Amino acid sequence: ARAVYGTTSPDFSIDIQPVAVSSILQNADDTSLRPPAGPLLLPGTVYALYAAAVIIIIILAVLIRLIVKWPVICKARREKKLLRSYARNAKDLFRQLRRLEKNGPRITDGEFCAELQRLIRRYLDFRYGYHFSTVLTSQFMAAFDDVTAGTLSDKKQHAAETLTAVMSRTDYIRYAHDSIDSKRLPAGQYEAKLGGTEREQLLAMTRGAADSFEEVQ
Repeated sequence: ARAVYGTTSPDFSIDIQPVAVSSILQNADDTSLRPPAGPLLLPGTVYALYAAAVIIIIILAVLIRLIVKWPVICKARREKKLLRSYARNAKDLFRQLRRLEKNGPRITDGEFCAELQRLIRRYLDFRYGYHFSTVLTSQFMAAFDDVTAGTLSDKKQHAAETLTAVMSRTDYIRYAHDSIDSKRLPAGQYEAKLGGTEREQLLAMTRGAADSFEEVQ
């Protein structure tokens, strides 16, 4: 072949040698390309993948169960929180009863009974979410039936009757002072006065009733 540039002929010539393309398989025994091989894995990688898959399945199962049980869990948390608030309410009652017992010698029977009634009513107001503070003593048992729909256990029923008895006795001490009934005989039965250890008995009855109400069944 002769290279020509423009109109001037060069003084040399370029000879291009023939080019032969050899197959990469001509020196091998293979007559066809091998199928592609998968990526090489490090030792233990397969087991790690299996473990990861199991963990993911477990997590998904837990999440699904949590979603299904979430309303029940929320209800249980609310009930637990409510029980703690009930316990604080009872604890406050017991503290106030101890204070009332210590102040006993410095206050009259009427003042003692009025304060005891106030503590009982306040405790029941919170414990049952019912306006016991405005309920007449004669309607106490009806109020318990109303707020619990008659579902009180025998022990709690007895506690309600005990508090009603405490309220009735303290009502008499408060309002029968110098009344005709308070002059009747025998004096130990009709006198509008707390005798002997009656204050301690009323406090003990109140504590016992509150303990029964707070008992979880």
